[in-house]
Amino acid sequence: MATYEHSLYCVALCAGIAARLKISDHDAQATAARRPDSRHRRAVCFDPDYIRCNTPLAPSEWKHVAAHPRVGQILIQELTTLPGAVSTAVAEHHERLDGSGYPAQQREPASQAGRILAIADTAAAIRPQTTRTKPPAGWQWH
Repeated sequence: MATYEHSLYCVALCAGIAARLKISDHDAQATAARRPDSRHRRAVCFDPDYIRCNTPLAPSEWKHVAAHPRVGQILIQELTTLPGAVSTAVAEHHERLDGSGYPAQQREPASQAGRILAIADTAAAIRPQTTRTKPPAGWQWH
């Protein structure tokens, strides 16, 4: 369920960023096309427990995590009719400005959709993981 919720947040954030930047409808659709429906949920390319653990990953575990952008790109290209910009964005969404990303260690995602998806994916990953509907006891708004 956490992977599904993460995808929902990514889609919403991508759509919001695209709207804020006033990018074209075609580009906005490509940016937010990471749809979390049942077909795409099954396309998770690694064990989600890898990203929930509090210990460093073994090299064999990291290999699976690091390959998921490329595997996702191939799955989108081969199994969907989504625009090419979507598969490119998925391939680039873990690249970082300093070249420390993966899988290609690019200095930054080359496409606008890739940059937007990278931002949305990071923001969705660091959001509080809670199902609370009201603030905890003693919480005060400042």
